[in-house]
Formats: sequence, C-alpha cells, structure tokens
Amino acid sequence: MGNIKNKEYKFFADYIFDNSGIFYSEDDYYRLDSRIKALCEHYKLDTPQKLFELYQGKISSEMHNLLIDTATNNETYFFRDNKPFTAVLEVVKNTIKEKGFCKIWSLGCSTGQEPYSILMTLLENGIKLDDISLRASDISDQALAKAKSGTYNMIEIQRGLPAMM
Repeated sequence: MGNIKNKEYKFFADYIFDNSGIFYSEDDYYRLDSRIKALCEHYKLDTPQKLFELYQGKISSEMHNLLIDTATNNETYFFRDNKPFTAVLEVVKNTIKEKGFCKIWSLGCSTGQEPYSILMTLLENGIKLDDISLRASDISDQALAKAKSGTYNMIEIQRGLPAMM
C-alpha cells in the first residue's frame, strides 16, 4: 500500500473533526494510518490516494458513517476509573431524594461498558430501576450496536469485572 501524503492526512483529519469533533493534529497523523488502511481494505482500494479520490467525490451516508466509525477510539471497559461511578451514585441519590426520579445520559458510551457499570453501581447501592432512566449514545454506529446487544466475550468481561468463582 502506498504512502499517505500530508494533503490526504489533512483532508481526513479535517473531515473527521468537522463531522465529529475528534481532533487529529499533524503530530497525530500517524494514528490515521491504520484507519485509512482499513478503509482502503473495505473499499478494495490499493492506495490511500485512491481512497482520498473516492472521498473527494460525493460522500454517501455509508461512506460518512464508516469513516467516523473508523476514526473513533472505542476504548472502554467495565468500571473504568471508579471515581466517576462514585460521583454519579451521589448525584443520582440526591436527585431522587429531591425530585423522585433521575435521568442519566451516558455520552460517548462506546461499546456500553460504562452505562452497564453505572447500572450495576446504582443497583448494588439500592437504587431502583423505577427511579431512573438511563440513555446511552455514541458517535460510532458499530460501537453502539455492540452496546445495545450487551454481549461481551470473556476478555471484555474480565477487563474491570472480578473473575467469577
């Protein structure tokens, strides 16, 4: 596969930023290499230049979604950094006490481990499902589909959850 030129990096970095807010500085262009190569493979193109030319034309919603999905990091695991879960628990308890109900929105939920961790934290601390509403969203359609399925392999489960005895 051919080398990626600076104008190609800039085009994809600018497109990704303009459509997702994900920023790739020139120092980060190397992080786009594997993403651009994955798109080339998907479209069966032999060079990044051909991918660049494809995206210079009319960008379909499928092309847009695939590029944005490919650009996202999707790094997640259960109970990633405990401090936010403790903070969420306190806010939810206080909100339920004050208003009788609490709405929670997990932005950038990736493949779903964070919102499931929020639910586990709340349930383990006596919060009833009837007292909350939890919404989760992500810019990556592929990550969100996995989150909705709630299906995880053993490696994903063991990243953050204790081993079952």
